[in-house]
Amino acid sequence: MKKIYYLLLALLVTGFTFTACSDEDPFETVSESDFPMILDPVFPDRGSDGSLPIVATLNRDQTYELTARVTPSEYTTVTWYVDGVEVLTGLEFSALFKAGTYNLKVVATSTNGLSSYREGTLQVDPLDTDPSTTTGGIERIVAAGGTARLNGTNLNLVQYVVVDGQICPATYNEDGSITYTVPEGLADGEYRILLGDYNGVEYGGNTITVSSGTLVTGGVSSVVLGEEWVITGTNLDQVTSLTVGDVEIGSADFLSQTKSEIVLECPELEAGSYTLKGQTTSGALQFYTTSGNVTETTVIISAAQPGETILWTGNLEISWNFPEGAEGQKFVIIPDYITADEIKAGSKIRIEYANNTSDSDYHQMQLTYMDWDPRLVTVEITSDGVYEFTLTQNILDTAKSKGGFIIVGHGFYLKKVSIIETQEGASGLPWTGHLSISWSSPESDPGHFFNVVPNLLPLEELKVGNVFKIKYSIVNDAEYHELAISNINWDEPYFVRTNVSEAGELEFEITQEIYDNIQSTGGFIIIGHGYYLDMVSVQ
Repeated sequence: MKKIYYLLLALLVTGFTFTACSDEDPFETVSESDFPMILDPVFPDRGSDGSLPIVATLNRDQTYELTARVTPSEYTTVTWYVDGVEVLTGLEFSALFKAGTYNLKVVATSTNGLSSYREGTLQVDPLDTDPSTTTGGIERIVAAGGTARLNGTNLNLVQYVVVDGQICPATYNEDGSITYTVPEGLADGEYRILLGDYNGVEYGGNTITVSSGTLVTGGVSSVVLGEEWVITGTNLDQVTSLTVGDVEIGSADFLSQTKSEIVLECPELEAGSYTLKGQTTSGALQFYTTSGNVTETTVIISAAQPGETILWTGNLEISWNFPEGAEGQKFVIIPDYITADEIKAGSKIRIEYANNTSDSDYHQMQLTYMDWDPRLVTVEITSDGVYEFTLTQNILDTAKSKGGFIIVGHGFYLKKVSIIETQEGASGLPWTGHLSISWSSPESDPGHFFNVVPNLLPLEELKVGNVFKIKYSIVNDAEYHELAISNINWDEPYFVRTNVSEAGELEFEITQEIYDNIQSTGGFIIIGHGYYLDMVSVQ
């Protein structure tokens, strides 16, 4: 760990090596050959995955104090380490830390050379008014001499970043992040950084990892035909070619290339999934994943979306662990970026996201209303991706009555939010989502019933012979599972009424009799209990 002493403001009370007993010693020992043991402090056990426990959480204006008790006390020396660097010898430890996560280790060594230790993680939180950074792993892998980005809160206050004692001017971006240039000549390794404000006050910024390896860290999950493709990473100036499927693109054809970014045109291929790999001046290009670096990854090429309006782009960490009101605790779509009145039923919210690889708990995205009830969609995130959710009139009306529509969750970065509007005369199908259907829920609940015609498909566009495909999955804790289709009056007998026990797909064909019924009543709905509606399409 580089420059650790620069970051600890003060060791307020220092201890010294002790060789004499006192009235507070735990007990006398027979000889100096006894194995040294630490009686205090007692740290929690490691996690099941071997991860270090958090031994304390405090604010950066609080002094952290510990007193060690060991045996055999007469023959034992206590040494304290922070981030692997020895900072103190003695029984008493007292220090004031800047915000960040620190490795704390207490080692007891006897005069016969034997030793034991306690080790854990110290979490020091910033104050609410401090500039602070999020803990994302991807943007913290940087190249010496390259451009790096940090996300967080109150970063508009930051004038510079300190790396290895060197001051790096910072630029504040519209998305709330800052960018800075990593100093040239840094050796590979971990560096603790500082954030300096315009008054010269410096705050903790946690650590970055400088790597001389060529590594792609972002921009390779999806790309749109006809648009510029931006790939980010470290030492990308060493990339000589990229291969998408069978198409090889040499560096001479890149629109631009720096240590931290490659910009190129998306190759003219059909929409679909392709293998992506590359070559560097020293071998195969590496792609960062949560389970380790790989030399091949998958990129999804999609056609440009007609009617797409980009509402927001950035790199916002989402976590419901953030306090209420903090950036990233929730992302408000309606009404912050668009109102329910501006969106037609059948339009889609398109969400691009990146997995937060530094978060080891879980990774989940949910769509819901401003009061967080009910949760309309739950998406388990395992990698970077794109999710589209179709908005029904009922959902829009409910969002309007509840004051908004939001994205919440944990363990991911929000990258882009857009609206794909249903085109005039077109349907809102296919619809995709993850909507819990229950006719026993309140009528205001979007899952009480799901209107297909006329909310998604205008009544006049319905035809005899149309086949609707309905994909569903099971609500495991429901008392029963039944899927039904009726006209909008819920008239019995229903067009369809069937028990479902596992995820599947149901086809519903519009016969002449069903068509006449729907035309006379004004539409049809999907109802039932104990299942999630995942997709509705028509052919």
